[in-house]
Amino acid sequence: MGVDVCIALNDENLFRVHAAMQGINPRFRMHPDRMPLWEDPKRLIGIKNINLVTDLGQIDLLGEVTGVGGYEQVIAGSSESDVGGFVVQVMGLETLLVSKRAAGRPKDQLAIMHLEAAKRKQQEQQ
Repeated sequence: MGVDVCIALNDENLFRVHAAMQGINPRFRMHPDRMPLWEDPKRLIGIKNINLVTDLGQIDLLGEVTGVGGYEQVIAGSSESDVGGFVVQVMGLETLLVSKRAAGRPKDQLAIMHLEAAKRKQQEQQ
């Protein structure tokens, strides 16, 4: 289990991500030998998604979310939430459903069932 984070993968953010990963042993999760994150952050320029495993867990940094779009579109379908004292943008149920339907993988089909149940429960409480 890990966390997905949608970010604008511009040069400035890529350098910030690279700096933030220092000291937690970041490795490319999708690479067969899980090679370490490159020492030169410039090598990240142009990558659309960065899938890492670290000493703290798995993190997928997404420049685009399937079916939704890039950072600006994801933010438009998100709302602020307090997570342990940090205010973050969290993708709304409807936006997440759009993404899961577009991805269409078996694990997404299961997630759709759970998300639709959560949506029904949310609507009943309104």
